[in-house]
Amino acid sequence: MAYLGRTRRFGAIVGTAVVAGAGLGALGSPAATAATPATESRPVAPVPVVLGPTPAQPTLVPGSPAPTSGGIHASSATSSFVVNYDAGFNANPAAKAAFQYAVNQWSNLVSSSVPIVIDASFTGLGPGVLGSAGPDNAYRNFPGAPQAGTWYPVALANSLAGVDLDTSRADIDAQFSSSFPSFYFGTDGNTAGKVDFASVVLHELGHGLGFLGIMNVTSGIGTCCEGSGSPFIFDRFTTSNGTSLLSFPDNSSALAGA
Repeated sequence: MAYLGRTRRFGAIVGTAVVAGAGLGALGSPAATAATPATESRPVAPVPVVLGPTPAQPTLVPGSPAPTSGGIHASSATSSFVVNYDAGFNANPAAKAAFQYAVNQWSNLVSSSVPIVIDASFTGLGPGVLGSAGPDNAYRNFPGAPQAGTWYPVALANSLAGVDLDTSRADIDAQFSSSFPSFYFGTDGNTAGKVDFASVVLHELGHGLGFLGIMNVTSGIGTCCEGSGSPFIFDRFTTSNGTSLLSFPDNSSALAGA
């Protein structure tokens, strides 16, 4: 989706679908060996996506085939997504159907015994903002966490714990623009130069499932963990030419350069 320019608080990277490992757990190995501290949680800011240059060709979200065994794919599509659509989506059946289409693609790639709950809003957003999404919360040191001192997005944390860690909240908070005039709400890729809504939703739900980190650069200084002392699990897999970003000193120009 090269035409989508991202403004982000987190160093979000959407790439290899490691989150689709068995039981969503491939992101979390190896197991921690120290005594597990008390469970902690923190909010997570959503990652917005903004309009960029027009694509040379339309973007299409194809129907996902049944996952194959082995590799990074889930052994079976056993996830259940529950979407709480707001009045804006209910008033626009085409947008709602395209959103559900994107949800269904993720459901074919993610395996979790705990339902993944999404709060979905279709509402007016800022100029050029197509939408935003992110984990509603993140957890560290929960029962079943493979690595201590590491933040896990709530959908992944729930899967690893085998239980919903907070039944009072959704797992993903997603907002999409009802005021953007050039969305295409079909699912066949015949966008006629418009922005494919299902593709935008697919992209943003990836952030909600945990494809994002909490590294940042401000005034030439790179920071890792927003003062929490812990990276996101995604951060543990990010590198600079093969060197782990976590090996660079926090609050440093070296980390900013990497």
